[in-house]
Amino acid sequence: MTDITATKEAERRLRASEQRFRDYAETASDWFWETGPDHRVTKVSEHSDTITAPAGLIGLTRWDIAPDADLEPEKWQQHRAALDAHIPFRDLVYRSKDRSGQPIYVRTSGKPFFDADGAFLGYRGVCTDVTAAIRANQAEDALRKAQAELAHVTRVTTLGELTASIAHEINQPLAAVIANADACLAWLQRSPPDLQAAGRSVEWIIEDGTRASDVIRRVRALAKRSDTDMAPLDANVVVRESVALVQREMASHAVSVRMELSSALPKIFGDRIQLQQVLINLIMNGIEAMEDVHDRPRELAIRSAASGDGAVLVSVSDCGVGISEQAIDRLFTPFFTTKSTGMGMGLSICRSIIEAHGGRLFAAPNQEHGATFQITLPLHREETS
Repeated sequence: MTDITATKEAERRLRASEQRFRDYAETASDWFWETGPDHRVTKVSEHSDTITAPAGLIGLTRWDIAPDADLEPEKWQQHRAALDAHIPFRDLVYRSKDRSGQPIYVRTSGKPFFDADGAFLGYRGVCTDVTAAIRANQAEDALRKAQAELAHVTRVTTLGELTASIAHEINQPLAAVIANADACLAWLQRSPPDLQAAGRSVEWIIEDGTRASDVIRRVRALAKRSDTDMAPLDANVVVRESVALVQREMASHAVSVRMELSSALPKIFGDRIQLQQVLINLIMNGIEAMEDVHDRPRELAIRSAASGDGAVLVSVSDCGVGISEQAIDRLFTPFFTTKSTGMGMGLSICRSIIEAHGGRLFAAPNQEHGATFQITLPLHREETS
């Protein structure tokens, strides 16, 4: 007689372990598969008929299953090379169809298995339906593209509103070019010609021509539809360039600007054109907010400073009619506007641009008159190291 209690106990534990992992497999939303040495499917987990696993997989290779195999030849060449080299693979994503014929996205991982002599027998692995995640990413990409298009339309609309201001900015240096050219001719027509004075006039012509060229360059950049161009920036330079484009608008509304820009600011990291768009929008809003002010000077204050928590602060303050508590809560909501002719998208777009830069944009009423919009932007990484 032999005591087989230990053997029976081991068998019981083995059966319990097998049942436990079977329960895991049968309740998982994933499905499991096995392929032979020719990479054709030989087994699919029994519960796959209750989930979105495609039907009729037995006997097919993975590239037979994927309808997009011809569209991504390089991906599938690399995958087949890995299989032929008997290398484990992870997170291969491809398109397929579920049992009702609807398109789905599948993510799969697998590892090779061998017999006792080391002969290659095939692969075993798992598949997951990742359609929801892929669709969410696609929707997010589409939303970003729509926001970029809307931001571009807003920029172009703003440029239309600033036509007089831009024309003034260009006409000023052009008028100076003509005046200096006339002066240069006068110096040359003297007897004897005053070459030193004529030379100074030519230098001034070059400076004024460069000024006009800079204005045109900034306008073209604002009007251009382009991808985000992130680079280290001096926030004060961005402020000055933005103010230059609205000088005429401020003059026509009798608005003065006071710039209190902190010297030696650390660099920020951002897209110059997008940040200019935000500042121009805030400045234009401030100008409009002071349109009905007649009992005090119409002054716009633009300030910059470094904060103690690794950010640069830029604020735009007006002394206009202010913002009610009810309006502040909805100020950045799309399509909300306090203007009779406004679309209610400007501030929403501004906030989305600033948040995409890793910063914040918020508003608060001033103690006496008007409101202040404050932007916080994180420092360029090299500035924090």
